[in-house]
Amino acid sequence: MKKLILFIILSVSISFGFAQKKKPKSFSTYTESIIKKYSDSLSVLKNYYDSTWTYNNKDILGNPYYSHLFFQPTLYNSPINQVMDNNWIGKYNRESQNYSLMDIRDDELQRDSAINRFFSDFYVTNPSLINVTEEQVESNEGIRQEVISAPIKHEVSIADRIKPTEPVEVVEPLKVISHRPNFWSFASNLTLQYMQNYTSSNWFQNNAKENNNTMLATTHLEADYNFNSKVIFLNSLDVKLGFLTVRSDSVHHFHTNTDDLRMTNKLNIRSIIKNWSYSLQLQSWTQMLPKYNDNSHHVYSDFLSPFESALSVGMEYNWRKNRFSISANIGALAFDFKYVDRANLETNNGLPDRHHFREYYGSNVTIRTNWQIFKELNWNGRLYYFTNYQKVQVEWENTFSFAINKYLSTNLYFYPRFDDSQFDSNHNHRMQLKQNLSIGFSHSF
Repeated sequence: MKKLILFIILSVSISFGFAQKKKPKSFSTYTESIIKKYSDSLSVLKNYYDSTWTYNNKDILGNPYYSHLFFQPTLYNSPINQVMDNNWIGKYNRESQNYSLMDIRDDELQRDSAINRFFSDFYVTNPSLINVTEEQVESNEGIRQEVISAPIKHEVSIADRIKPTEPVEVVEPLKVISHRPNFWSFASNLTLQYMQNYTSSNWFQNNAKENNNTMLATTHLEADYNFNSKVIFLNSLDVKLGFLTVRSDSVHHFHTNTDDLRMTNKLNIRSIIKNWSYSLQLQSWTQMLPKYNDNSHHVYSDFLSPFESALSVGMEYNWRKNRFSISANIGALAFDFKYVDRANLETNNGLPDRHHFREYYGSNVTIRTNWQIFKELNWNGRLYYFTNYQKVQVEWENTFSFAINKYLSTNLYFYPRFDDSQFDSNHNHRMQLKQNLSIGFSHSF
């Protein structure tokens, strides 16, 4: 009896222990195990591709048969046949049971056996994740047969389509040179005029002695600095020199009938008032050659005899419309300096005897005009006025130029002048006048 009871207890204990040993694992435990194995497989695959892998057209990612591993979990027939069919195992050799997905023996047997083995294990451990069968996939047109039948081969190589850029031969390094903007501008004009006057010796008025030839050369040079119309520095030089042949003068065959040398320097700074600017202007003039009386060695004017210079500070107004422009410089404060080098010409130029220079303080106005009356005719004018509130000096130069063609022109020069510091032979103040008409060559550059 005791032996029977002991046998029953032992049998129950063994059965209970065996039951405990065979108790299946929970679903969550299997899921965690599969996820861990899948993650480990991906890590191993990554390390393999980062280290020893070289492309030989047989790797897993390049083989379309491995696409099943990445589709939705599906119940395929081949994994079940491999496990259950003894003929399948004998056909391919039992060694196929030992293949894995990462086996370096990349042939058809290894590929199919490894995939089937993976899915057979997956079906046993995670049957609840299988929602689709192979028949259902094929009924929805399944996988494209051309993909199954043959691997996809890329016929086009991008590297063959793109031509490499030909290298550019550089002889030497490029040198970058920066230039500051040039605010200077230059201009010039040259004219050469000629006139002939001839009368035969038997002319009825008997004035053959008036035969003469006249030549006049004029030059105008400009060098201007303009900084965006804010600061303007204008410089001009005018030279006029004319010769006249005089038959009645046995001492000097040529006389100068025009001899002017004038320089103008002007600095303008733009003000806040439209067309107006602050101005500092310096005008200086003299002649170049001595001038004589007929049949005499006596000189009545020469270089620096006289020389005159006027410095003024004030405002300037500039206005331009179409073909007409005007510039009016108003010097509220002006300084006029006159110098005579030859002692015997001091009194002739309004200076006291034995005084080579005199100084005046006063006001100055200079107006310059330019009017292109029509295409061929141009008028250029200059009006100069100075007063020290005791004397007055006024000059008005007018030049009318008529262009015949590109190189030929006719000039009419009209120049009235008044200076109440000079007197005539009767000790009176009189208006002075110079006028000439000429034709000749003209060119601007």
